[in-house]
Amino acid sequence: MRYLLIVALLALIGATACGARKAAGDGPWVDLKFGRDHPNIDPDDWSLTDGPFSMKCVKKGQPSVQPTFVSDSRFGKALKIVLTPTEGKGTDNGRDKINYTILKGSDENAPTFDGSTVYYKFAVKLDPNSFDTPTTGKDYIIAQWWQGAPFGPPLSLQILNGSDPKDNPQIAFAIRNRDTGANPSAKVITLLPKTVTELVRGQWYEFVVATKFGFNDDADLKVWINSDDTPEISWHGNIGYDPSLGAGDLGFKTGKLDRSPNPKMELYVGPYRDRQDSTQTFYFANISYGPSKPSATD
Repeated sequence: MRYLLIVALLALIGATACGARKAAGDGPWVDLKFGRDHPNIDPDDWSLTDGPFSMKCVKKGQPSVQPTFVSDSRFGKALKIVLTPTEGKGTDNGRDKINYTILKGSDENAPTFDGSTVYYKFAVKLDPNSFDTPTTGKDYIIAQWWQGAPFGPPLSLQILNGSDPKDNPQIAFAIRNRDTGANPSAKVITLLPKTVTELVRGQWYEFVVATKFGFNDDADLKVWINSDDTPEISWHGNIGYDPSLGAGDLGFKTGKLDRSPNPKMELYVGPYRDRQDSTQTFYFANISYGPSKPSATD
């Protein structure tokens, strides 16, 4: 009896630990519906808890509005993230960030270069009354697959600059590899969706992103948006950096040139932008990650 109690206690601790994930084969390994056990945002570090899952918030620059959970007619609850006008370069390379760590590189099921395909799903909506389409800056990221500092993310979903803040922002997926270079300022491979080319304010967009990472012309990317039929993006090539290479091999000229990319990816969701005099309010919901393709319509 004592043995059974100890086993049960250890299982409970493992299920509620920071960043807890399900074991391989039990996918989805991450499942954030924001409807269970009163999801919570810590007022001190803005970390998020949702039932057995706990997500660290990565803040940089001048974010001033704490993320909150709000009621939503479609998903029940959604995570609201706001970036307000900021100025000056500061000490964070002139960038503002509120990102939630969906998966850490140390997690057992983090994406790696093992030939397997994994699926990352999330829904995003722009506030109809509080979203200025950016007209300046570069690399406005709202989701990313990251291989560690100082390297730019091998894969990211970006909002493109418009000519007018009232425009509906266009979107694109950006790819980095050894050919593009890993420096965050490197020229990326830009992939545009076939039909869902922009985000209309006030509408939900569900993304299902299938990735097989590779650096020997063996990577695949497929993206579905609000549909389970033909992918909006289907691409083959190289995504990510060979972990045996150093920063000097990947386009860096200064710094720790022998520093190597991590062997696994980290997954983040949330805005990451150049500092600017504009406001963007996002809603995120229905976030999952696992070995099987989920629906892009639920």
